[in-house]
Amino acid sequence: MVVFLHITNNLLIKTSIMKTKQNKTNPGRILGYLMAFAMVFFSFGTSNAQCSGYTSPYGYYGSYDMGTLTNGVETQISSCSYAGEIFSLTNLTAGDEILITTCGNGFWDSFLEVRDLSGNCIAANDDGYGCDYNYAAQVTFTVPASGDYDLVINDYGGGASAACRMIMATNITVLPTAGCMDPTACNYDAAATTAGSCNDDLGCGCNGTVANPA
Repeated sequence: MVVFLHITNNLLIKTSIMKTKQNKTNPGRILGYLMAFAMVFFSFGTSNAQCSGYTSPYGYYGSYDMGTLTNGVETQISSCSYAGEIFSLTNLTAGDEILITTCGNGFWDSFLEVRDLSGNCIAANDDGYGCDYNYAAQVTFTVPASGDYDLVINDYGGGASAACRMIMATNITVLPTAGCMDPTACNYDAAATTAGSCNDDLGCGCNGTVANPA
């Protein structure tokens, strides 16, 4: 009887140990999950690359008054810019969304960086393929504060170039649309983003609406 109890006790101890080992958390597996999560988390929302801080051996060359851009119209702001130059973007308005791309000419892999005048990175892009497929960069950014900014033009990896490329810019800010935002009015405008005048009088010619049943 004593022997039987001893064997039973040993079996219970071994079973407990096995269960403990099976339920024990693997720290290496947890670390792997955390690393995978971090990689996925930081990959979202980065359609623009980070600035690389390339030097600009040619320095400042050329500028454009960005305040003169017509909303939604692509405009050439430089006819010939080389890698290694800094192009001045002047008179930008806070909150505006701007798209800038390199175009045509040359077979170098353009890289665009937008920086404030203190050198802080606003946005950057290598291969946005905006204007053409020939290694064109395309950077989009929202202007953080009204004023002037630098467009740093480089070949990917840094360095100068023997051929120049055009620079195109578009103000892609969504403009507010004024209109009646009251759904019960006969001149209700579903596309309106800012409030305009509303009319629920039959004289506006929209019989059969909620406000003016036929």
